[in-house]
This record gives sequence, C-alpha cells and structure tokens, in this order.
Amino acid sequence: MSTRHQKQTIEFTERANNRAKRELYLIIIIGLAITYLLLIIGGYERIVKLLNRYEAYQLGDVFTGMLATGALSLIYSLRRLFDVKHEISLRTETEAQLEHLAFHDSLTGLPNRRHLQTYFESEIEQNIKQGRHFIGIIDLNGFKTINDLYGHPIGDLLLTEVAQRLRTALAPHFVCRLSGDEFAFILKFVQRQDEAHQIINWAAEQLSSPYPLQGHIIQNSATFGLAHFPAHGTDLSTLLRRADVALYQAKHDPTSHLHFFDPTMDQEIERRSQIEMAIRNGMDFGWLTPHYQPVIQLSNGEVAGFECLARLYDPELGHIPPNIFIEVAEQYNLISQVTAYLLEKACIDAMQWPDSLHLAFNLSPLQLKDPATVNQILSVLNKTGFPPARLTLEIVENAIVSHVAIATAILEQLRSAGIRISLDDFGTGYSNLGQLCSIEFDYLKIDRAFVQQWQFERHHKILSTVLVLGHGLEMQLIAEGIETESQLEYLRLSGCQYGQGFLFSPGIPANLISGMLDNKPWGRYFQQP
Repeated sequence: MSTRHQKQTIEFTERANNRAKRELYLIIIIGLAITYLLLIIGGYERIVKLLNRYEAYQLGDVFTGMLATGALSLIYSLRRLFDVKHEISLRTETEAQLEHLAFHDSLTGLPNRRHLQTYFESEIEQNIKQGRHFIGIIDLNGFKTINDLYGHPIGDLLLTEVAQRLRTALAPHFVCRLSGDEFAFILKFVQRQDEAHQIINWAAEQLSSPYPLQGHIIQNSATFGLAHFPAHGTDLSTLLRRADVALYQAKHDPTSHLHFFDPTMDQEIERRSQIEMAIRNGMDFGWLTPHYQPVIQLSNGEVAGFECLARLYDPELGHIPPNIFIEVAEQYNLISQVTAYLLEKACIDAMQWPDSLHLAFNLSPLQLKDPATVNQILSVLNKTGFPPARLTLEIVENAIVSHVAIATAILEQLRSAGIRISLDDFGTGYSNLGQLCSIEFDYLKIDRAFVQQWQFERHHKILSTVLVLGHGLEMQLIAEGIETESQLEYLRLSGCQYGQGFLFSPGIPANLISGMLDNKPWGRYFQQP
C-alpha cells in the first residue's frame, strides 16, 4: 500500500468517525436542551393541561408518538455510530490484510521484494551517513532435486522452515524472500566483513541442520553472496546484482559457502556476457563450427572414426577456447541449443564419410539430468538420416555420479536406440566402479594425463590398471593425448585398441577430412620394419 493510499484511508476513517460522533452529540444536546426548557417553564404540567383541553384531538397519542420517535432516533444514532465504528474496523483490518499481502510472501510470511524496496528506501538510502550495511542473497543448494524427489508440498514445507530459521538466525536484521528458493537480507550497521562473516556463518549452520518434514529427514545447505552499501552501490538494484555476482562465485567455489563482491567480478561477468553473445551469434552466423580429430586403430593405423570438437570464432573476441565457451553455454542454459546445433552439423558432415567410420560426440553433464536429451538427440538423427549405430556419445564420470538414476535412464534409452556410449576421461573424476557394472559402456577413454606421463612409475601403474580393467570388463579402450611414438608403442603393446592425439592429427575442419583419409600422414608409425 502506498503512503498516499494510507493517508487517504486514515483521513476517511477520521471523517466518518467524527461525523457519526457529531450527529450523536447533536441529538443528545438537543434532547437535554428541550428537557431543561421544559423544567424551567413547567412544561410537564402545561403539556398535561394541553392534552386534557384538546382530548378530542387525541394529542396524547401524538405526543407519545413523538417521544417514541425521539427515542428511536437516539437509538438509531447510537446504532449508526456503532455500525460506523464496526465498518471502520473492518475496513482497517481489510486494508491491513491487503497491505500485508502486498508486502509479504504468502507461503513463508516473510517480507517480499516490494517490501525490500520500501525498506531500503526508507531505512538505508535516507540514512546513508549513519553506517555501513551489507546486502546479501541466499540460494538453497539442490532445492530442485528435493522438489523432484519428495514433491512440491515437501518443498513448500522446507521453504517455510528455512524462512523461520532465517528469521531467528538473522534477527534483528531484515530478511525477505525474493522468489523460488532465493532469499535476501540486509545487515544494518555491520561495520566490518568479519562481523558479517560471523553472522552468515551462524545462519549457514542453522540452515544446514536436518529438517524433519512429514517423516523425511532432509539435509540441505545454502550459499551466500554479499555486497556492501555504499561501497558497491547506493541503489538496491545495483547492490542485488552485485550480491548475485558474488553468489555465483560462491556457487563455483567448493571451499566456501560465502563470497563478498569484488569489483573484478563485474569484469568477469561482462566477459561472460560477451562470450554468451558470441555463442548466440556463432549459431546464427556459422561461427560456431565442428572440427574433427581422428580416432586411430592402434593395431594398423586405420581410421576408426572422428571425435567432434567444438570451435568458436568471434570477429571481436577472436578464437574462444572450448572449455571457456562450453562453460558459459552451461551457465546461461544454452548447452542444449549448442548440442543440437553442433550435432546436426556433425551428422551432416559424417554422412559424407565411409560408412565404417563412426562419429564421437561429447554430452554435457547437465544434459544427463534432463530427460528431454533423448528426444533431442533422436530428433537430430531422424532429421539428418544419420544411423544411430554410427554415433558414439561421450560422457564424463561426474555426470553419472551426480544424478545416477536420471543419467542411467537416459543412457539406457540411448543405447536401446542403437547409440554407443563412451566413458570419457576415466580416472580423473569420482570413479565408481560399481557403476561401470550397472551401466553398459561400449568404450572406456583413458585420460591424457595418464598417457602423457606413462613413464613415471605412479602413472604407469595407474595406466596399466586401467588397461587391465577395461579388458576385464570387455570394453574397447581409447587413449587420449598421444603425442610421442613411445606412448604409441607402449599402448599398442598393452592391447589398447584405439588412440587419438597430436601425434596423428589435431582437430581439422570437415573439408580436410577427405585428404586426410587418402594420405594418412601418421602411416609411417605403423610401417613394418
């Protein structure tokens, strides 16, 4: 409710109340005045004589009626006064309820974003010289997963309990719910970062305690991002944006649940925004392209297929490394679009290759927790006519560990369609050997770190163990990062079936593949002595 609206309501209430009081007082005063006048002039005796004199006119009945009318008027005025007071009370209560709904979240009862804006303008901006303040954003970790596992009613109960814990942990400071699983707060007159850090650590500890909800014990945690007023901004939108930037940094920092805004963060956000635009432009103007690195049969040097490698060139930013723009695509929810775009182009290119060559394509971990991934990939294959049996999808270990049930279901659907699955960068993630048995993989890719340092005893033992493991599970082995003849010779003698690396070829554009297949520049490494 606006200040102007509040003033209008108060003025209306006072006017109505005063008017009802004036009317009642007027009736009482007139009644008292008439009574006093009658007492002075002996009015009662005069009236009796008058009534007796004109008894034929039945003036007694008329007079009685007038007295009854006066009494009823007095009763009416009293009743009207009470009704007005009741109406004013109801209106005031309704206005208060509407004001509460306008400024509070209906689920948790916390103040909402609108209340935050009003509070900031009245309490913070007007008192800029009175002290330092910290504005922060809180994001619950894994809330969507809790909703998916237990249902939205449990999710709502969790949000309500989180709100209650925040009220207690951050009292007497201001806390509100922004939307979904995001909350905001203002720490008033907190002078130093270490003070704010201490307060937030206490709140984080409270939020991480187990939540007993309808027979379920739910464990949850939160991440915090803070900006300083007035050092990082003097308007709420700027401070919230910078707190959100700090929150993003904290989300990607496994060592801390809390980050304070650093001005250099803005430069990073700006750079990521530019890369996001470069990705979108790359898909619109063809600057995002697939390159292909050959996968070689180590027994004879023949090409078994090609792995698709994404490349992005922007006229202003130049060449952007894949690890950078893929991360940005994941952050800005563009990875599904990028995957569909590149896979379609790669399938069209691969249709020009000999039928014996397969196409290897990397899936983002985010796509292994999205059930729509299966339909997306199959739609691309149907559109291009590329045979599923010639496609190999490469996934990293962590993608499975994070979302076992969903990832397993997606991979089973893809394999049932005839697509082969390769476990990429094996040995560098959170390996779970039990999952190697429960999920059927066609290929096991050995990470380049073990290949390139195979001559060191520790890495040599790990590499030997991986080779033995792959053979034991009857999976085809692919070694990445082969750069020297000694690495090639060791892997070939160890029974590794396939390899790729700069020793054979870097990733090349599609128009160079035909010449590569004819010349096989790596052929000299496979010539018989």
